[in-house]
Amino acid sequence: MFEIQTLERKREYNQKTQNTMLAFLNTDGGTIYLGIADDGTVYGIDGNLDEMMRSISNSFRDSVMPDPTGYFKVEHEMREDKNIIVVTMERGSSVPYCYTSNGLVPRSVYVRVGSNTVMATHEHIRQMIKDNGTGQFLTELSVEQNLTFEYANKIFAEKDVKFGEGQKQTLGLIRTTDGRYTNLAYILSDQNSYTTKVAIFEGLSKAKFKDRKEFSGSIFKQIDEVHAYLHVFNRTRSTFEGVYRVDHPDYPGEGIRESLINAYIHRDYYIEGSVLVSMFDDRIEFMSVGGIMPGVTHDLMRLGVSITRNEKLAKVLHRLNIIEAYGTGIPRIYEAYENSSAEPEIPVIDGGFLIRIPNINYALPKENANGKSANDSSEQKLLDTFAGINFSKEDAADVLGLSVSGAYKLLQRMVERGILVTHKESRQLMYADSQNQVDIEIQTSDYFHGKFVGFIGRFDGGTMKLKDLVYAAGGAPMDNVAFFTDYVVVGKGAQDSQSYKNAKKKIDAGFTVELSESDLKSICSGKLPLPLPKPMPLQDIIVIPGREENHIDTEMWEEENFELKRSAFVRKYGVLQPDGSRDKRFRS
Repeated sequence: MFEIQTLERKREYNQKTQNTMLAFLNTDGGTIYLGIADDGTVYGIDGNLDEMMRSISNSFRDSVMPDPTGYFKVEHEMREDKNIIVVTMERGSSVPYCYTSNGLVPRSVYVRVGSNTVMATHEHIRQMIKDNGTGQFLTELSVEQNLTFEYANKIFAEKDVKFGEGQKQTLGLIRTTDGRYTNLAYILSDQNSYTTKVAIFEGLSKAKFKDRKEFSGSIFKQIDEVHAYLHVFNRTRSTFEGVYRVDHPDYPGEGIRESLINAYIHRDYYIEGSVLVSMFDDRIEFMSVGGIMPGVTHDLMRLGVSITRNEKLAKVLHRLNIIEAYGTGIPRIYEAYENSSAEPEIPVIDGGFLIRIPNINYALPKENANGKSANDSSEQKLLDTFAGINFSKEDAADVLGLSVSGAYKLLQRMVERGILVTHKESRQLMYADSQNQVDIEIQTSDYFHGKFVGFIGRFDGGTMKLKDLVYAAGGAPMDNVAFFTDYVVVGKGAQDSQSYKNAKKKIDAGFTVELSESDLKSICSGKLPLPLPKPMPLQDIIVIPGREENHIDTEMWEEENFELKRSAFVRKYGVLQPDGSRDKRFRS
């Protein structure tokens, strides 16, 4: 005889039996027969059955949380004139259940996999919480239950607001069903692992750091410390009105404060990653993952219309008067600049929420006789000079008579407004007029599911856009060709490169498949079947952005942007949506 997923036979009751009871409770329920061997031989149970059955019930109930009462029963049966005990388990309604002594850690949570009882992994525990949740991260069960609130207690005390067990339940930090902490409690606790990374850059780009720091701990602590840190770099310029000196800070305090708090309220906590704050000579950018909520436009935000992703967190901050009312943050940011010619920006970023506030004291471009700013004529000059031609930031700097960093800033603004598109040629970022590009339809699929795709050479569609095709097709695009590369897309000038010569050995052996740009597009559109390489034994492989020597600091910061871009693509094109409802078009 053999065991199945919902049935076990045990000679006696021991710790392994209790683990199986917990596994049934966390999975699909099941039955345990005590006094019967694995092969079906009935040995029976000796001794006082009533006492033993009571002991099984009490020990399991006392050692598991939340309370499993009502989801199991212990009964007596006779088999072959011998006494046996039958333990019947149902799946609990508050999955995951765990041993009280250790909490929600793998050694304390068991599940059934086939006929085996196994410890759950961290990822499995998170998935159980998500599957049993409401789709609202902050209301779901926290994996970490050993939480302390030293900093939160200080904030509540300063605001003269009670913060006892009753208040924690009312605010949503403790679940009323089982008394366990939610994810809202987790991000407000001292154990919160979501961080904020702040970088102070020299100039207008991320080429050179002045300073950088990562902040951790309670959201309250991060808000206070990041705000104080930015204040140190918020320089003050002074002017004189008669005999009186008037101070003008680079950034209005209200603008910094509201932008920072907004980043925490509107971020998507399902996505791991830090809040990114970048200060340049002319602006501060506050970036959080998650994107603007569906149905909310820029105009609606300026009017104070708000759909809050994290309503529970907003209520806590409102209770403490950290925010005044729902939906007032964005209008207050703009109001902070009402006496300035500069204005905040909220550019549309797929998968991210970006607020850019300008440095009031930074020199603005002067207007010409036609009333147009220098940037307008500069933009047109670039479009006229490079009509139908790809160009670099150095080319733009030569034409406009600007520094390279100044040209780069102008080009990035043009990209954000959709005037230019970018792609890479070798390792050089190139720009082109978006009006001269060809549309390609993106449809999510699994054509390249789990496959690694490398790129060599130059491409008419642009390397970055072709990589987006691979993302949409479920693959992992790479800047290089490694031993585990399944496909390599070969562009112009690739045959003369050392990378191609190295890849050719694997191509000739059949372990890597060579594709052209048109091949890749045809596969991703379903017009061409996917050729399969010979299988190679692979270990666990992680693809990270390429590294450049002597640019470790910049590389560490850009890795965050790489992950943000990947999550933004998933959100934009719906790779994780099986109904395909998020298909989009983009300019190649």
